[in-house]
Amino acid sequence: MTWIDNSDRTEKEVIYSIIPRPPTTGVDTSSSLGISGHYYDAQLKMLQRMGIKWNRSVSPTVFCRWGIVEPVENQFVWFDADVQLGNTYGVSTMCTVGTNKEWPAWAANGKVPDLAKWQAFVSALVTHYKSQIKYWEIWNEAYAAFPASFYAQMLKLAADAIEAADPSAVIIGTGEVLPRSIRLSAPSCKLNIRLGTGDSTLTCFRLTIIRRAYHRNS
Repeated sequence: MTWIDNSDRTEKEVIYSIIPRPPTTGVDTSSSLGISGHYYDAQLKMLQRMGIKWNRSVSPTVFCRWGIVEPVENQFVWFDADVQLGNTYGVSTMCTVGTNKEWPAWAANGKVPDLAKWQAFVSALVTHYKSQIKYWEIWNEAYAAFPASFYAQMLKLAADAIEAADPSAVIIGTGEVLPRSIRLSAPSCKLNIRLGTGDSTLTCFRLTIIRRAYHRNS
């Protein structure tokens, strides 16, 4: 407790903890610690010292957002230096491909994205980054942007594109999706839902990267 003598309401409680030294400063995909953060030297250096091993690239980083990466059809903006910087500090990227109702105007098909253009974008994105990124989450909060049946189509097409571009990739579906949406979309996507590593894995589950835990929302 801290306070200033003879001054009311100056009490302040400070709570702190001692973080154990991480067992490795390099990449550790078995770690349960992650963040949604920046790719700056200063922050990454601090995250490395804290043992943070994951960064969910959706916000504030934007290099997996469709409208940022492909502002004009077939014209791409890449962020190789940022991704590699994270890897240098032992922070693996989970690329969240798309968020909310954000997609480029040229790719719109009414109130939803054109599915053929969507699949082409995912293919180009994974092909470019496959040596640096192995974890791909298909859309953030899709429940707020699409009907469950449409999201199921997006998920299936994205999974096909990712598997074709990088068979060693791990695919995560239904990020931050409500349980009801999962129940509606999972049967529609007609996918073999499985957990594991070593082959391309599609998980129709919510993945919370902060704890790196898979939650079966049923």
